[in-house]
Amino acid sequence: MVKKVVLGSIVFIYLQLFQTTGICFADLAEQYEQAEAYRENKDYLQAKEVYDRIISDYPGTEEALMSQRGLVIVYTLTKKDTDAKTAFDKLLTDFGDYPDKNIIARAIFDVARYYEWSVKYKEANNAFGLILDEYPTSWFVNRANIAVVRTNLMGLIAAGKYDEAQAVINGLFSDAEFANHADLSSTLYSLAKRYEWSGKYEDANSIYEQVIEEYPDSISAESATFDIPRMNVLSLFASSDTTAAYEALDNLIADFNDKPDLPGALYGIGETCRAFKKYEDANSIYEQLAERYPESSYAGKAQLEISEMAALSLIETEDKAAAESAVNEITENFNDQSGLAASLYNIAERYDLSRKFEDANNVYRKIVEEHPNSSEADEARLRLAKLGIVFAINSGKDETVG
Repeated sequence: MVKKVVLGSIVFIYLQLFQTTGICFADLAEQYEQAEAYRENKDYLQAKEVYDRIISDYPGTEEALMSQRGLVIVYTLTKKDTDAKTAFDKLLTDFGDYPDKNIIARAIFDVARYYEWSVKYKEANNAFGLILDEYPTSWFVNRANIAVVRTNLMGLIAAGKYDEAQAVINGLFSDAEFANHADLSSTLYSLAKRYEWSGKYEDANSIYEQVIEEYPDSISAESATFDIPRMNVLSLFASSDTTAAYEALDNLIADFNDKPDLPGALYGIGETCRAFKKYEDANSIYEQLAERYPESSYAGKAQLEISEMAALSLIETEDKAAAESAVNEITENFNDQSGLAASLYNIAERYDLSRKFEDANNVYRKIVEEHPNSSEADEARLRLAKLGIVFAINSGKDETVG
């Protein structure tokens, strides 16, 4: 009760300020928009600073509530799970009784979606369930209802419990509560994606076809029409039917050459080939992407991938100078690419695994110095600390031998 009175008093005070000046709230709105822009542009450190300032300077406001939500999202995106949990708990503690239940429900819904997109299905499921339990009259309860089922299914598929997942999927159509749900087509589409990511291509294909058949006018059906032949390429590469894979790839390009999603799809196929350790195929696809669609944002990403794979290959050799030159060229040629820090981290890690600790140390340090706000910089700092211990141990051995 005391908490509600205090919160109400804070809101009343700020309403009075707004009525007398209007200045602080105009500034507040601008600050919040700036924080959101920073987050969307992946400038997470700047976003966090503005979110923190809003929470501190404007307690109890809608912007403070949404900034607390923003912190949870930033921590989730940067893989700081402990900080994300702490920030989410604070959101519930400080704003759980917020007068407008739709706003707090929306904040929780947004956090849940980012948990889901970050493959944190248990956390997402709990957050969606919280909306059902605590805010049953909010606008978001209907969407949260099917989201609870969806994230439970995602978890089952990710855990390899395919039979159990399929039984639940079948029940979605017989359950009157979900049979005509507005989010059912997109939910099924998401499940098909999850099957695809798990390498269960036949199951994914079956659901994609079901979406097309049951919801032909939906956005999900339009996407599925493209995803089926795209996934066929992946399936053929996975089964090492290389000739058929390239034939299917050529057909995909011919049939969907004007589709805006095609460059991204080609990039994804290249990434999957890398994951399958089919490096020559990945290189070929990246080259084709860069050549066919040079104006696409994925062209630069593909060229970075090609250069990264070349550097990784050189690290495995004893040609130290060539490897160093390749790394320097990556830094110089791809300074404007958002994935540069990740590529450098992969290179540093390969040096590390190859026990080339000095080279690893140099690249980790480059990440920290040149990309200090990246999530890779956080990991690089930890690696540098561990390498410092390695160097200290090795130095002690040398002194002992001497």
